[in-house]
Amino acid sequence: MSMNSDAEAVVEELVDELVDVRLRFAELALTDGQLSKGFRTIADGLGQVLGELEDEAETDQARLGVVLQGLRALADVLEAREAPDEVAAHGSEAPDDPAAQFHAMFRKEARKRLSGLSISMMGIFSERASKDALDQTASHLHAMKGAASMVGFTTIAQLVSAMEKVVLDMKRYEPDERTWPVRSLMRGFQLLEGAVNHPGLEIDEEQAGGVVRMLETCREAASANSPSSAESSAEAANLSDQPEDMAQMRTTQPLEAAPRKPARRRFEEYDGPVEKRILIVDDIEAIAASVGFVLSELDVPIDMAENGEEALDMLRERPYSLVVSDVDMPRMNGMALTRMIRSDEYMSDIPVILLTSLDRPDERDAGIEAGATDYIIKGSIGGGELLNRVKELLEIAPDVPAGDFPPEARQHRILIAEDVETIAASIAFVLSEGPFEIEIARNGAKALARLEEESYDLLLSDVQMPEMSGMELLAAVRSHERFSELPVILLTSLQDPEVQEEALDAGANRFLIKGEVPGATLRQIIEEVASTKS
Repeated sequence: MSMNSDAEAVVEELVDELVDVRLRFAELALTDGQLSKGFRTIADGLGQVLGELEDEAETDQARLGVVLQGLRALADVLEAREAPDEVAAHGSEAPDDPAAQFHAMFRKEARKRLSGLSISMMGIFSERASKDALDQTASHLHAMKGAASMVGFTTIAQLVSAMEKVVLDMKRYEPDERTWPVRSLMRGFQLLEGAVNHPGLEIDEEQAGGVVRMLETCREAASANSPSSAESSAEAANLSDQPEDMAQMRTTQPLEAAPRKPARRRFEEYDGPVEKRILIVDDIEAIAASVGFVLSELDVPIDMAENGEEALDMLRERPYSLVVSDVDMPRMNGMALTRMIRSDEYMSDIPVILLTSLDRPDERDAGIEAGATDYIIKGSIGGGELLNRVKELLEIAPDVPAGDFPPEARQHRILIAEDVETIAASIAFVLSEGPFEIEIARNGAKALARLEEESYDLLLSDVQMPEMSGMELLAAVRSHERFSELPVILLTSLQDPEVQEEALDAGANRFLIKGEVPGATLRQIIEEVASTKS
């Protein structure tokens, strides 16, 4: 092979690892499961790959390394499926131990993310890297970073954060300008995989720190327009330990880009039962669920939003007593959400707790300046700090309407007098989308009988009907002491100004032409007129 010694060493290492993976699939093929034939096919295919490696002079080492990681992740999943008892024993912490529960949740989330990451990373290193592959890789890393920070695995969080920043940096370059620190990223993946599979979720802190420093230097070299030497310069540099800045590179929209939906009015006229209600805001579902789990001890209703924009919409729809929000989120971060809450006179009294990954005084100060009531490190939420602080704040937090809010609008009882069944049915169908309880009478006489028996909020009547026309029905209604004030709308298919004038003079509230009033307009008119009933 015409390759230098370093390249040969890399290929030899890849070959050794491929041999190991092939043996794992060969062992899986010996099981009696339904997938044994597929395992054998994979093992045979890897044998062919190994044969080609021995003959191929210019191996794509980076791409092969990523494929290898994907195969290893697949073997892990399949081995776990074939040996469920072993997997169960992998994390046999006491179920009643809160720390063990958080660790188990993190392990489950991390394994899922690593499995997806092994696939998405296969597509990011080529010049034709798809946007989906980049987005998925960044998303998996972001989720793992947040989950690790939440349970206090600082070293894992720092490593994942460094990897995420590289991916976010490269997204800003054109495909042919990207220079990936492939070996550092792959080493980071291996360290993460080893930590997640370790019974104690332990990671080699020295090696992880070295990868973090390498990735950070590669980023600096890339930004200095020296992509060709980025990784080699990083590997040769004599770096001192610097604290990792985990502030995510945000693409938060400016405040003026926030939804223009008008703020809802407070509930001054509400006189029903009240309660305390909490809104949790986090773009990572596992973290939001974990915060909810911790606060479930309070026995108060809890709602969740995926980002600041969604939270703001929810706050404008109904009142909340307290907000617990992540800081780093897409589409509106926690700082911006806090400022929006404080700038709205109808929300400004709601306490806001911000959660962050690291205890950074500058971010704490910025959060308090934005209007946050308190600032808590995610790694502390399982230790009682969050629960105790929320308990304290709920004592002074505003009470809000209990149950559904706003309350369901009162349904108006509408009586439709129409002799043509298809027209009556079509009107009822249009009104069914509004806050109406509908009854139908076949003519004016039957409608009058119903009015004498029941109470209604509005009468909607055709003008031309047998036995008793709409005009006759209107006269009877206005002359009757009990329902003389009942709102009445007359419908006709004829555009006759004289009939319209006569109807209005006789006491009709409105006079409408069939076919000229859209359904939505008809519903609005009926609701407005029905609301005038004294």
